Amino acid sequence: MSITALESAIVAAGNALVTSAFGVHLRSVNPGQRMVGESMRLRWLAAFESSLAPAVRRTLVVLESSRLTGRDLDLDAADLDYIQWVKSVHAFLQAAVDRFWLGIGPDLRMAFVDHDDLPPLPYTSSYIPALRVAHAPDLDTSSRAIGLAEAELSSLSRMWRAARRTPAFDAALAQATYLRRRDGIRTRMLQLRGLVVTEGRTTQGPSFDDEQERLRRLGDSAYDSAAPEIRTIAKALRDYNELVQHCLALVLGAAERAHQTQPIRLSEEAIQADRDGRHFRIRITSGVADPGDFEFAAPFLIDDGGPLDGVYLTTFWRGQLVGRTMIFDVEGVRTREFEGIN
Repeated sequence: MSITALESAIVAAGNALVTSAFGVHLRSVNPGQRMVGESMRLRWLAAFESSLAPAVRRTLVVLESSRLTGRDLDLDAADLDYIQWVKSVHAFLQAAVDRFWLGIGPDLRMAFVDHDDLPPLPYTSSYIPALRVAHAPDLDTSSRAIGLAEAELSSLSRMWRAARRTPAFDAALAQATYLRRRDGIRTRMLQLRGLVVTEGRTTQGPSFDDEQERLRRLGDSAYDSAAPEIRTIAKALRDYNELVQHCLALVLGAAERAHQTQPIRLSEEAIQADRDGRHFRIRITSGVADPGDFEFAAPFLIDDGGPLDGVYLTTFWRGQLVGRTMIFDVEGVRTREFEGIN
């Protein structure tokens, strides 16, 4: 087995971002870098962001959590500048998502509801919210605003073109084409989307944890009671949406790392693998791995001709000292399955 065309494009795009002006700035505004200001005052926005990922989403999550709880973040001028920059990156991601969905019009890609349509809280999902919009920002203008040069944009464009050549996109396109001819079904889907979005924005649980769980369940179960035909359409569109979000998390995680993604070699590691529907996960326990190979919410690459080959998004990372040896436990989810390749 070897890595897929999309996985190869993701690695190339992420590596291009590492050395870009965007990547340099992204690392400079990492929560760990911003945690304490020049006056040694703890900066609460960065402190709350520090355990969240990916970039952009974590900022939006903290701002939404602050709004929901009424807790003042005590923002200073640097925080406000940073928030404006995050909004510029979010605008670029909206333009990028428009390219991922090219061929499926905004009216169809917004006919379904998913986790990214609901208020972002820490543990509801990992999706960056509000990226599927009716009128996306201009790609060239928004990319220049965040420091992306033509070469980096070209590398990213190869990624979203590769995404549109996956079985997941083919399935989404087939259902979107069918939906285009079924006005009645589209109307019912839009009504359901409206109900779910309204419920997500207006109803609140008795506590913050309850609200997180309510929103997570609301996103997960949005189509549980829908007609089978609607569930089939929504599943294809949501599956592709999950792939798009996964791609964005990978390249943002790569850009936030100071070194490029290179294949890791598995030799003395204990490895567990399991499949849960579209999710193929592995867990690696190693005392010899280079710790730089694994970072939370960043990609790692296995490409040694074996059945585990692929680009993985790190979903769990822990290091602990056992005797004189540092043991790393890492979990990751592979891209191939999101593409619709079994």
